[in-house]
Amino acid sequence: QTLPYCEEFYKQTADVVRCLYKGYTENGFAERVFHLHLRYEGDNDEIYFRNYLIAHPDIAREYERLKLGLWKRFEHDRDGYMNGKTEFVKKYTTHAKNEPGCGRA
Repeated sequence: QTLPYCEEFYKQTADVVRCLYKGYTENGFAERVFHLHLRYEGDNDEIYFRNYLIAHPDIAREYERLKLGLWKRFEHDRDGYMNGKTEFVKKYTTHAKNEPGCGRA
């Protein structure tokens, strides 16, 4: 399935980071679930964070524990789940930006 409106949608909302979701319902997940992240060119925070977790397996395990705990608490609340991860992700993204090699794709 294509998303023909995405380019136009992005042009209209380029001042904010957007995520589009499909398959998240009030009663849980549909059979197929998708989320699409739209970012400014050069916004590499997710890459910094990913690379930091690869370089620091202990922090990756901590993140895994956090996510599993949040999943149990917010199984049907995507916003609650995301908000619960925000401070952790911001903290280690900042660390990653100061660590050589973490910005590579």
